[in-house]
Amino acid sequence: MPGLQDFNAHWHASCSLPPNRSRTESKHIGQDSRAELHNVIEALNTSTVDNPEDLKAYLMVDLARVKREVFRAEKLLADCMVREHEVTASLFRIRATTLGKKLDATDDELGSHVDHL
Repeated sequence: MPGLQDFNAHWHASCSLPPNRSRTESKHIGQDSRAELHNVIEALNTSTVDNPEDLKAYLMVDLARVKREVFRAEKLLADCMVREHEVTASLFRIRATTLGKKLDATDDELGSHVDHL
């Protein structure tokens, strides 16, 4: 079974900075999550559970906690994707407005050339 150091190294390597979070804020979130996981691992390593049903209950609670974290990560990803689409749409609107103004200016120039003929 891998040691806690291997787990922490893997955890650190798999986490990346979300686009809408500052380094300080993300570092805090990562530290909190790692501390929580460390506490769970430490509790499992140091506790002796005589009753298999109790161990099952502890593991079910941990599973629910992990599923909650997965849900939060999925929600954050979805929020980031929505924001990305909003920004992309804004850029396309600006681009369309700019190109529309260039087209109007070109039409005006062509119109003035046709009037001189």
